[in-house]
Amino acid sequence: MKKSDCVMIFICVVFLLFSLGAIGQAGRENARILACAAAEKQIAGIITAYQKDNDGFVPVMLHKASISLINAKSSLLSLPFLPYWDKPVNLMEETGNYLNPDEPWDIDQAIYYFENFLPKSFVCPFVRGSEAGSWWDDTEVIQIAPGAPTRTNYKTEGLNDSYSTWIWPRDKGFVFWPNHPYGPEYGKNKYGNVQWHSAGNPTGGCYIDIPSCYEKLENRPVRFSDISGISELTAAHCAQGELDESVQGRIFNYGSHKRGSYGGTNVIFGDMHVEWVASAQITAGN
Repeated sequence: MKKSDCVMIFICVVFLLFSLGAIGQAGRENARILACAAAEKQIAGIITAYQKDNDGFVPVMLHKASISLINAKSSLLSLPFLPYWDKPVNLMEETGNYLNPDEPWDIDQAIYYFENFLPKSFVCPFVRGSEAGSWWDDTEVIQIAPGAPTRTNYKTEGLNDSYSTWIWPRDKGFVFWPNHPYGPEYGKNKYGNVQWHSAGNPTGGCYIDIPSCYEKLENRPVRFSDISGISELTAAHCAQGELDESVQGRIFNYGSHKRGSYGGTNVIFGDMHVEWVASAQITAGN
């Protein structure tokens, strides 16, 4: 039996127990976090296979919201890895050239891809089965701890590429909120970020309002193996998990992934191991 088959069987068992009510609410949340990590480990294995076939390089990946500005395969993490799944798909042949990964997509093309071709391992267990296309749901004002400032919670829902690389890069140890309500250690970045392209620097990224930046990055992928201290750098994460952007006064998907009192998300590191990381220690903003 393939390793990927074992992972999918594990995910199915977890959700069977969940649907039968065999575990309590806290247990259900933990089970979904474990299923999320299992999916991420499967993705990490495919990233490794891709690197072996491409001289150690990974594909160029930017912010997934840029799908209408640059080619789709550089926006959605799942697209470059489609040939590595059990049933390889040629999108051009299957869709009569409607879905060309080398061109930008509009929202209708993206939804069609999500509904028909997106590998389920790229969809977070917290939202798997939801309707496609609801990338951003309504926002709400929340307070993450007594005495903390109120903040805007951006809720991402629906069937889409939940696992992505689009945390804007920041330095390990950067203090972004000295008086974080969870404690001082949560007010600084615990890890640095791997950029899936060779442009930019540790404190800056390629932003959606600079189209020329994308043009420069088009053919500039990076090798994870060329980066020192690779095990301490985040490579990808579950974007449906709870991510902190305290500098901007907002948080993403508050409460979606919790362990104990704190939220967070599952993260793939540069050496392809997977960990759950507290939200404020990884951050989503710059």
